[in-house]
Amino acid sequence: LCKGRGSVMERSSFRGILLQSHIAKGLQKAIRPLLATAFDQETPAHQLGGKPGQSVLFGSHLVRSALRGRIAKRASLGLLFLDISAAYYASIRELAFRQRGGASLSVADMVAGLGLPEDVLPELAARVHQAPVFEECGGSPLLNALADEVHRDTSFSLPGDPVLLHTRRGSRPGSSWADLVFGMLLHKVIDRCRGLSDGLSVPWHGQRSFWPSNAEEPSMPLYTIPGAIWADDLCHLIVPDSPADALQEVKDHTRELLSTAVSHALRPNMGPAKTAVMLAIHGRGARAARASVFSCGKPIFSIVTEAAGTYLVDIVSTYKHLGAVLAAGGGLSVEIRARCTAGRAAFQRGKRLLFQNARVPLERRALLFNSFVL
Repeated sequence: LCKGRGSVMERSSFRGILLQSHIAKGLQKAIRPLLATAFDQETPAHQLGGKPGQSVLFGSHLVRSALRGRIAKRASLGLLFLDISAAYYASIRELAFRQRGGASLSVADMVAGLGLPEDVLPELAARVHQAPVFEECGGSPLLNALADEVHRDTSFSLPGDPVLLHTRRGSRPGSSWADLVFGMLLHKVIDRCRGLSDGLSVPWHGQRSFWPSNAEEPSMPLYTIPGAIWADDLCHLIVPDSPADALQEVKDHTRELLSTAVSHALRPNMGPAKTAVMLAIHGRGARAARASVFSCGKPIFSIVTEAAGTYLVDIVSTYKHLGAVLAAGGGLSVEIRARCTAGRAAFQRGKRLLFQNARVPLERRALLFNSFVL
């Protein structure tokens, strides 16, 4: 389907969808629980997407609560956001599961067209010849065989073009396994990052609530929050030792995560709304640390990796993550304004056709208003 922006002559202007018969949909639904069970058991608790009973809003509340908690204690926190380009469509299948008959492509052919640096290819080749993610996570031979079959003989076509194009990279568009296969691969990418911190340790009584407890009991257990992951949206929490060390520690974590991601042929999208960093610097020496970061024009820093090249990473004051707008100060004013703007735009789109149409019963209009605007 055309995205509605960009030239119709460019592949990037189209989004893939999967058209299946009812029988095929039933088969997809029947085999998904096999991988979903393994995914739930192998991935960490903060990797929320694809797990039953989880909400995308919980991830945003989790990150915001961690940020507000550190600010309340006058302590520093760094938030590293990673956005991956064409995450589902560009992932290397050979890294996730073992193909019947072995890999049919060379490593250079696997990444052709992705624009990866040539220095990455030797490390990627070594990873391809290692045990795939499904085997490392203890997946059964049946699970590996199903993954191979689901991704075998995939193809796509463009509107008005009868020619089918055979694909050997990424997941099938619309596949019920797409998010889980990529999630397993992303879990292993993060697990292989040698320098990433464990995250933020907080006392928690085990109850999900918008209101904090009255007091932290001495016996309250500590939970470690590395961040929040939903599908290909990742936020990692970085707890610096001091305000003066905040920027350097964020740089080190960013370098390690980007290097490991690129070595698995995952390309980061760079930009203020893509792969970026948020810094909340508080504590003794915070004023001088903030001045060194924010007083010299646009806050940005460069990352030089051994094989993946150089990246420019923006330091942002606000970031939209998992549908919610986070602010470095921990406040909700930016989020409230964004919600009001979205509600106003939704009302304007349906104003004449629905909400102020006298031919539609008032009860029905109120129901639609509640669903689409509120």
